[in-house]
Amino acid sequence: MIPDSNLFLLNITDRVYQIPLTKPFKDILSMARAKKFVLAAVITLLLYSCKDTQSKKEEKPTSHYYSVNASKLHIREYENVKAKSLGFVNNKEVVKRLGDYGIDAIIDGKEGEWIYIQTSKGIRGFVFSAFLQNLTIAESKKITFASDQYEFNDSHALYIYKFDPKIITLNELKKLSVYNPRHPNYCSSKTVYIELCIKEDDRYSDCHLKKLSNPNFLKNAMINLSDYQHEINTYSEIIPPDYLKEISEACKEESEFQLYLANSILEFLKSNDINYLRKKFKVFDPEKQATEILSAIETEEDKNRIFELVTHNWHNAMNSIYHENKKLPDDEMVWSNFLKEKSVKSEIIWLVDTE
Repeated sequence: MIPDSNLFLLNITDRVYQIPLTKPFKDILSMARAKKFVLAAVITLLLYSCKDTQSKKEEKPTSHYYSVNASKLHIREYENVKAKSLGFVNNKEVVKRLGDYGIDAIIDGKEGEWIYIQTSKGIRGFVFSAFLQNLTIAESKKITFASDQYEFNDSHALYIYKFDPKIITLNELKKLSVYNPRHPNYCSSKTVYIELCIKEDDRYSDCHLKKLSNPNFLKNAMINLSDYQHEINTYSEIIPPDYLKEISEACKEESEFQLYLANSILEFLKSNDINYLRKKFKVFDPEKQATEILSAIETEEDKNRIFELVTHNWHNAMNSIYHENKKLPDDEMVWSNFLKEKSVKSEIIWLVDTE
């Protein structure tokens, strides 16, 4: 076979590398031969440049989806071939990459790394990348990766719920999560923060000013009240199953109480009429249960101090009295019973040390 004059043949440990000789590479090689540079340095440069050029030429947009390229690929509990098998995936089956752990290895003569994946059946674990073929973004768009798992996290933990779509759907589980005590949108944990002012939100004004110095304080407070009302309306439209009605009723009353607190404070700040702070909420009577604080507000002349007494002292006193006297359901137990009824398995992965 006549060698191609545009290829530089390099023999390293009985392996021949064919390096395309573009004009810059030919010039470098000529200089090396003429001036007797260290050939190894030039070859290294050629190999690196060639590899970089070739990779750019072949690079395609990739996705988080992979096709299995093995007859039976085991999913391991951790990144080791001796780790417990959690199941397996067959040839051509698609898996989704969730993360990698940068642990390179050689298995059956193949180089690769351990990556963390999820199968279409919801199994999660580690597989070796050499037995996978990365799918392009275009290819991944054709994949329907059915989900039978719902998860969310807070600053402490990752919460995972595995379910049977024949019993409860993903959308139903998401919607009913307002009754989940661990969910960020848990209805009973919602509070109106009338003092909230978010600089990045164009609806708010003059967030850099102190509360009472801000001429738009009441306008900003009304935005917060409106947002809270919108959240209440959203979960009020949900028809809870019988197992969750106890939590649903408790949440409804809690939201009514939070609105009572916010409206009482805002009306007082608008009018300076203390009668708004004397208004009863069902069996709770501020004139009987927050007498000292009401007296302090009436006799105080400093506006900043009045603001503090109303938004903190009066608010906290009423909030404390309400929750001390209100019999609330054991929401953790109620939610747990609901999950059992719907055959949903829950798992918590702590992100911080709980000890």
